[in-house]
Amino acid sequence: MRPLRSNQPIRSPVLIGRERESALLGALIERVKQRHGQTLLLSGEAGIGKSRLLAEGKRQADEQGFLVLQGACFPPDRTSPYAPLLDLLSSSHIQKRLSLSAPHAGLLTHELARLFPGFLEHTAGFPPSPAPTIEPEREKRRLFIALSQFFMGEASTRPVLLTIEDVHWSDETSLEFLHYLARSSVAHPLLLVVTYRNDEMHPGLNRWLAQLDRERLAQECLLPPLSKVEVEAMLRAIFDQQQVMPASAIEAIYGLTEGNPFFIEEILKSLILVDASDSPRWENQPLQKLPVPRSVQETVALRLGQLSDAARHVVTLAAVAGRRFDFAVLQQITRLAESELLSLMKELIAAQLVVEESEEQFAFRHALTRQAIYRQLLLREREALHRTLAETEEHLFAETLEAHLTEVAYHFYEARVWEKAFAYAKLAGERALILYAPRVAIEQFTRALKATHYMEATSSAPLYRLRGQAYETLGEFEHARADYERALTTAHDAGQGEVEWQAVIDLGFLWAGRDYERAGSFFREAVQRAAALSQPTLYAHSLNRLGNWLVNTGQTVEGLAAHQQALEVFRRQQDRAGMAQTLDLLGMALVWTGNFVEGRQQQEQAIALFRLLGDKKGLSSILSNASLGIAPATAETAFVLVRSPEECERDTAEAAELARQIDWPAGEAYAELTAGILLASFGQLGKALAHVRKGFHIAQEIEHQQWIVAAYSHFGQISLLLLDPALALHYLESGLRLAKTLGSAWWMDAILSSQALAFLQLGQLKQAEAALQLALAREQEPCTLSQRRVRWAWGELVLAQGEAQGALQIAEHLIASAPGNLTAQPIPRLWKLKGEALAALRRLEEAVEALEEAKRGALLRYETPLLWRIHGALGRVYRLLKREQEASEALMAAREGVELLAQTIDDAELREQFSQRALASLPRARPSALRRVAAASFGGLTEREREVAALIAQGATNREIADLLVISERTAEGHVNAILRKLGFTSRVQIAVWAVERRLTNR
Repeated sequence: MRPLRSNQPIRSPVLIGRERESALLGALIERVKQRHGQTLLLSGEAGIGKSRLLAEGKRQADEQGFLVLQGACFPPDRTSPYAPLLDLLSSSHIQKRLSLSAPHAGLLTHELARLFPGFLEHTAGFPPSPAPTIEPEREKRRLFIALSQFFMGEASTRPVLLTIEDVHWSDETSLEFLHYLARSSVAHPLLLVVTYRNDEMHPGLNRWLAQLDRERLAQECLLPPLSKVEVEAMLRAIFDQQQVMPASAIEAIYGLTEGNPFFIEEILKSLILVDASDSPRWENQPLQKLPVPRSVQETVALRLGQLSDAARHVVTLAAVAGRRFDFAVLQQITRLAESELLSLMKELIAAQLVVEESEEQFAFRHALTRQAIYRQLLLREREALHRTLAETEEHLFAETLEAHLTEVAYHFYEARVWEKAFAYAKLAGERALILYAPRVAIEQFTRALKATHYMEATSSAPLYRLRGQAYETLGEFEHARADYERALTTAHDAGQGEVEWQAVIDLGFLWAGRDYERAGSFFREAVQRAAALSQPTLYAHSLNRLGNWLVNTGQTVEGLAAHQQALEVFRRQQDRAGMAQTLDLLGMALVWTGNFVEGRQQQEQAIALFRLLGDKKGLSSILSNASLGIAPATAETAFVLVRSPEECERDTAEAAELARQIDWPAGEAYAELTAGILLASFGQLGKALAHVRKGFHIAQEIEHQQWIVAAYSHFGQISLLLLDPALALHYLESGLRLAKTLGSAWWMDAILSSQALAFLQLGQLKQAEAALQLALAREQEPCTLSQRRVRWAWGELVLAQGEAQGALQIAEHLIASAPGNLTAQPIPRLWKLKGEALAALRRLEEAVEALEEAKRGALLRYETPLLWRIHGALGRVYRLLKREQEASEALMAAREGVELLAQTIDDAELREQFSQRALASLPRARPSALRRVAAASFGGLTEREREVAALIAQGATNREIADLLVISERTAEGHVNAILRKLGFTSRVQIAVWAVERRLTNR
């Protein structure tokens, strides 16, 4: 991190969050260069960055040869005629331009010398002009003409950028001239940019803006506050590092400054000043107690000084109430009549201190305004006012208190009424957890915990547990672990057995993302504690957690038994939430045994229950689980319940959105990773990589080891599909190291089998065998889905080693042992392995049958990345059978499959590399055979393309074609493009006519 010292200016070195506005300035500059005069109104609150953006515009204009002229208004200028123009004309540059010998300056110099004797240095020695004898209005018009002629004259030699800043302080005569200039310059290369604060408007400025609007003379650009993401980017730019501070600190700075760049810089300056080191220690700073910047204090003091005593009293009470405050509460405390209080509120609004948000609620215009007023009170004054507000709200909102828990808890806490502060803060925190607002929950539980220090006989264990849950949701591991451990210790000291049990479960769950061995010890302990407590529901929850751990560590049979036992308990208890959680885990366990069919059935029941219960976290998790359970990339050796890519993508998108809604980054990472491997399975490789990258980055941010391992595994699988085995090994080696540390049998098997496949692509058979030996001995019976995958990889290896009979036995055994009652569904990778083994054994007709089954399975399951390989294998077998026409058709289909797949790869280098390697792996087509195929195959169209052509002739759109042929819309579009290319057509109409002529529509 680049250190900053207290005497060093704090300023972002780059312009943040103003891309759209900067582009607008650039576009206007280009138009002005074409002799189209432009006027831009740049508005926003004080400190929002108008001057900074304008500086960027000046830089752009200067680089393009513009003459840049600038003037500004200041607070006293409202009563000084022509003040901003005189400011502009007084610069040494303009003084030189106004010398009597300069062209197009004579008239202006004369007028200025008459109206402002001595203003121009080179006319100071001239005798004073006689007083004007013409009417003031005509005098003003003469000056307007002289000024505009001067600017137009300058623009005749090169384009001009004329800026006038802060016209909310301008006199009305200057505004009149600027309107005159905007109207006069439309046909000249002059860009007029005027800035003003939209929160300090006066009637004259409003009239001027309305006049420009009526005549369509100007474009307006309102600068919004920076977003939270942009605030973080600004902080990173200032401190020249990748990560500036914890998320909580960014939240606090954003909340206090509301994205105002000037206020951010001022707050940082305050942080530097209150910290003795060169750089602020974010984690130790009580940001809500920061000193308010002096610039803000001065502004607020000025506005307070203009208020009546009654209005000052009301705004002080409002500052204690908070950033937002209720009219009814204020009226109750002040005992003022409604009309009287409304009159005072209008005074505060006019002073730019507060705004009306609704009929019942007002708010301070800015959080720092409220802070500045609040800080003026003595501590004893604050406490007394907070107590009054707390008691008033408690009484006033008695019937709807749940909606006001946060405010009431805050006021009792600040009033040091500890019993009520504890009670309300605990309720507010629990409600925040239910509403998926973990940061609010942490704030409330922290207040409740502090309150316990001043109370007797109050157990803090449940509060530590609840706050730990909130930290865990946000992915803050160390904070969560510390709170769970405190909960365990304090619950033990207080003899709270159930809280102890829950803390043990929580710790097991927390460690499951980092260290399976530690997680397992906690889950076993939880089962023992629950049994000792003789509480069936706790026992069932413990069994679920232990069962999931057993499945993850390869002890699938034991894990399934634990889940089944838990489900029986929850059913007896009629506990729907427990049933939903168990069905989710049971479904995943069944999937991991390879029984996708029964697993999906359990998951469907869980989805329905989670929707019924409104459990967003559970629903997000199950949607990802259920989607992963049908991904061909995880089901190479199993039957699946087929769903379209669009349906799967919809479910994972909902899972990610639910996770974002409840601020659950681990859930969002899981959903993104699941979406990535699903899309890869369906051949959408570019989108797949984007999703996996996003999930990986989220997992890294929260240090979720399990999802980091998953990301490396998925990157490896996608790299294999891209025919880049070296890159695959790079990812898989990183993933394997972490998987060993994590202790996950599932991920170790998955990664080792992918490593073996990568070595096979490279032709390194010994290395492939070594990887597989680490996972599962060749003759060992597979028990889990990941072990079945390893067994399939063994089949691919022994085939490459020349043991075709061994490969055939492995393929047939895996086909026969696939769990689930979907035997009519071919498992494409297993049938492909069988077909290639049969071909190696010279049982060619049987090989064709097996590969046709593989093709049918791939089409049924949308496995586009596998389809081109199957066509290639078929082409080789047909060639051995001397069936050249069928061989050529199959190889042509393989090449088209490669082309369609390549179109989904966004990166040009990856796309080209994949295409070259894939096409090089296919047998070369014989030109004579290709010509015969083209002649006999309707212009060279494949069977699928002929189907598409027939549907086009019937008026089907790409979307309708995709639905009818059970393919993706992108694949349908690829077929249409291939038809146009092969037939030499340019439109769908030509295809339709051609299809009708050849009677394809009759088929």
